[in-house]
Amino acid sequence: MAAGTARLPTQHASLIGEDGTTPRAIGCTTSGALHTYPHGTLELEQDNTFDDSLKSFSVPAGEVWIIHWITINFSSTATAGNRLLRVTLQPLTSISDVFIESGVNHPASTVINYTLFPGAPKETAFVNSALLLPLPTPCILPPAGLISILDSASIAVAADDMLVAVYHSTILI
Repeated sequence: MAAGTARLPTQHASLIGEDGTTPRAIGCTTSGALHTYPHGTLELEQDNTFDDSLKSFSVPAGEVWIIHWITINFSSTATAGNRLLRVTLQPLTSISDVFIESGVNHPASTVINYTLFPGAPKETAFVNSALLLPLPTPCILPPAGLISILDSASIAVAADDMLVAVYHSTILI
């Protein structure tokens, strides 16, 4: 169906779940065909391991993740050097990676809370020990997709603390 084409009521109804009220999740196949998924659930993935500033989350087989937001509590040790937060979204291959860098040096002995969500402004300075960063809109990862979060300066990878939470909808395919 072409963009802007009027839809019949029966076509709208096909975007509603079997219960008649719950909207289905909608996506496109690689060929561009519209595909509706039967349901999605809101989930939380966390990595609260201390002494580790390299985190990764993998999308399991049979799932698609729609990322709503990511929160990162990054506590740097006294080891000298400016850290630089990088979030990498790897949908399928390294050719299509999305790199999101804070662009703001994170000094030693500092706790900064980073929040990433679609449509967020890319702040250029910390505000009350926090920084907002944008995610792509929409932010969708297919099966085997990967989220990597790290200090790209690699100052104290095994000593800095990074607590990460990824809020996403899971769509079973």
